[in-house]
Amino acid sequence: MLKHVIVMKTSGIIFFKQDFLHHLPNSNLIGQLVGALLDACAQALNFVTPIYVEFRNVAISICLKDRNLAVLIFHDASDGPEFGRILAAEMMRVFVELFPTHTLDQKDAIQREFGANFPLIMQRVIHAVLHGLVQHRGIQSAFLIHTGASSGENIYFGNTPDTLRLEANLRTLLNASAHIMAFSDRNEAALECVLEAARTRTHIIRLTPRATLVVSVARAVAAALAKRRISQGVFLLQNALMLMSRQ
Repeated sequence: MLKHVIVMKTSGIIFFKQDFLHHLPNSNLIGQLVGALLDACAQALNFVTPIYVEFRNVAISICLKDRNLAVLIFHDASDGPEFGRILAAEMMRVFVELFPTHTLDQKDAIQREFGANFPLIMQRVIHAVLHGLVQHRGIQSAFLIHTGASSGENIYFGNTPDTLRLEANLRTLLNASAHIMAFSDRNEAALECVLEAARTRTHIIRLTPRATLVVSVARAVAAALAKRRISQGVFLLQNALMLMSRQ
């Protein structure tokens, strides 16, 4: 669960702060402490930088740019390092695109405007998770179909899609899986359907009532290994979709 986001100079000056669960008191002091921590690590560890710090219940994921700009993601320790790493990296990319100079006289404008780009950041996170999935051996494609409350249907891809082939097969796959899942009991709703062909297994996973993940895996890959990789992606995507729904 995401708790707080801070974008700051490593000197301790905060450009942007957003709270998600409760107000973060003394954020300027926290910024100065984190800046001092990064500086101390840079000197003591010969410029090796911590990117993840875990406490008993809270973790901080850190993304640095040129050792003078930092994105800090405060989240539950149970989330693990991967989601915070991806979110911090994508947030940094969007921040630098929007505010390439990020000078002190932009500070008030950044605080007002950067938060409005959170939906774009979450879309980037979804793309990054899907791209990470298809980097694993044997995972041939991964895409997410998401119907937003106001944005309509969006399809996110993990790799460059064969659009014609996708359009031809997507509805067939989704309709087939929907019919199969419809046989489940109302109190024990089916959340995943695996369709097996000669060379591939296609996992169709209902992440939320509005989002479905489709992953194609070569049959040569052990089913248990593929399932483990997909489960990791599902966890990351569910976190991203939950945050997107809050905006």
